[in-house]
Amino acid sequence: MNIKKKHYLCGEVTLMGILNVTPDSFYAASRKQSDEEILSRAKEILALGGDGAIIDIGGCSTRPGSTPVSEEEEMRRVSHALELLQKEFPDAMYSVDTFRPEIARKMVEDYGVCIINDISGNVACAIPNSCYVLTSSEADIEAIIRDFKRKIEEIHSLHPSIDIILDPGFGFGKTRKQEYDILLNLYKIKQAFPNNMLLVGVSRKRMIYEILGTTPESDATLAGTRLIHHIAMLQGTDIIRTHDLQ
Repeated sequence: MNIKKKHYLCGEVTLMGILNVTPDSFYAASRKQSDEEILSRAKEILALGGDGAIIDIGGCSTRPGSTPVSEEEEMRRVSHALELLQKEFPDAMYSVDTFRPEIARKMVEDYGVCIINDISGNVACAIPNSCYVLTSSEADIEAIIRDFKRKIEEIHSLHPSIDIILDPGFGFGKTRKQEYDILLNLYKIKQAFPNNMLLVGVSRKRMIYEILGTTPESDATLAGTRLIHHIAMLQGTDIIRTHDLQ
């Protein structure tokens, strides 16, 4: 897959802009419900992220403690957003954030979505012709590397040509200390998997705002997010998934 990079903070990286077509995502400003809001957010991502920006569409909140909407409702939300966006921005690169195989399959087959971003690690079997973000919920860097090795072998045994992007899973199955230990050792993932792109998604998450004693919306949380992005990029991170693209 030809994923372009642009200058961001301390180097070159691909920006994946978050577009939540949900009413309950943890960061209120990311919730886009109307057609006008959805189109405006996509335009912003493409303007700030450059030609290679990825629009990552989520139709079901996975924040801690949330109750997932039905598969039918998630399908409706994401399908509507893609139909709207592809008319306006037909050349954009789209990703869908879902843990449901049938939704992943439909998005790839019916809408030509090029990336499926899956927090569960169980959807790759449904999308042999797409790029797949493999997320780990393991709690330390060594366990994450073992998890990635096992799952990459399993996926490639079924679909040898699938492109796999690796996401260490900040916010999933980890304590705060473990998250920061992983952050400082991201380079080990790059060393272990030199042929896979590394994605980091920490934007405005609890690991930042709880330590600062703020909220997801605060300027301090944004500054903390940018600092972590900087640390991640210095270790070779290829894709930054974020709410804020500048």
